[in-house]
Amino acid sequence: MGTITKRETGYLARVRRKGHILSRTFDGRPEAKIWIGQVEAAIDSGYYRDDTQARNTKFGDLLKDYREKVTVRKKGAQREALKVRRLERQPFAKLQLSELRARHFIQFRDDRLASGRTPATVRGDLAILSSIINHARKEWQISLPENPLSLVKKPSVRNARTRILKGQEETCLLRAIEPRGQDGNKKPIGPELRWLFILAVETGMRRGELLGLDWADVHIKESWVTARDTKNGDDRDIPLTPAATEVFREIRGDEINKKGRVFNLTGNAVTWRWRYALERAQALYIEDCEKTEIKPDPSFLQDLRWHDLRHVAITRLAEIVPDTLELSRITGHKTLAMLRRYYNPHAKDLAVRLAQRIAARAS
Repeated sequence: MGTITKRETGYLARVRRKGHILSRTFDGRPEAKIWIGQVEAAIDSGYYRDDTQARNTKFGDLLKDYREKVTVRKKGAQREALKVRRLERQPFAKLQLSELRARHFIQFRDDRLASGRTPATVRGDLAILSSIINHARKEWQISLPENPLSLVKKPSVRNARTRILKGQEETCLLRAIEPRGQDGNKKPIGPELRWLFILAVETGMRRGELLGLDWADVHIKESWVTARDTKNGDDRDIPLTPAATEVFREIRGDEINKKGRVFNLTGNAVTWRWRYALERAQALYIEDCEKTEIKPDPSFLQDLRWHDLRHVAITRLAEIVPDTLELSRITGHKTLAMLRRYYNPHAKDLAVRLAQRIAARAS
């Protein structure tokens, strides 16, 4: 049997059983007695787990340890580290691990949504928190009865994008990203963005995949490249269209045995150049409208992101590569559902193709 000793600070309960030596202080004798009974029963049944570390570790310290020991080894470590640092400043970070309850994260979720954060952002925060707790339980063997995040309902996300290039948008963008600028602008962007833009809409490669390309993985003669810096971690061989192949020839120039990275730009550099290119393209569009006395379309190049170029590419590739399996090998999608999110043809274009196929069948 366990023992209970009265102390100035409360009642000290001790358990010595099957190699376990445990103790805990309680305000009252009844609570101490209940704890002794529960611990002894758990030890006898083989289900006892020592929660000392969970009671003596603050969640904020766990978050910091995860950021410094696990996050640093991940792809996209810098972005995740910033998120974890922000989570370290939340009220629940001051709690011991044993004190964490679902209500703490429900309150966090509701506060984030009320502050204007998107459901996708909040889901991402909850996912990181859940992953950290699971890692602590499995890899660091910190005893917790459950992951409290498993009891928290995640916000619904309905942010599937269908944005692709339309009308004159592609033409104006290509004019805007000419190395010297056809509009006479004194601040040229340089050729890199034009190369990246063409490759993005011709191949469907992500920005990180393009920036991670090495000349050793570019096979111009056979018109294919190997993307190694992929989102899912798997290498992917991607066929090149004639236009994409020509871009690589232009980048390589006369240096046949070129080595090293194809592009020497960072993701942030592409982001800033892209924003500037959008501004220039919109200005060019306004000038064209004024010359032709046409009312400008207020939606021109609005809400267009770099990643939308992947939607453009996959929508176009789907017309050339009708086999879904072959298309998924090019795009790197693991499931048909994810591939379908990136195939965004306009109903007008589908109607034209439908009419053409009906006419062909009738003839």
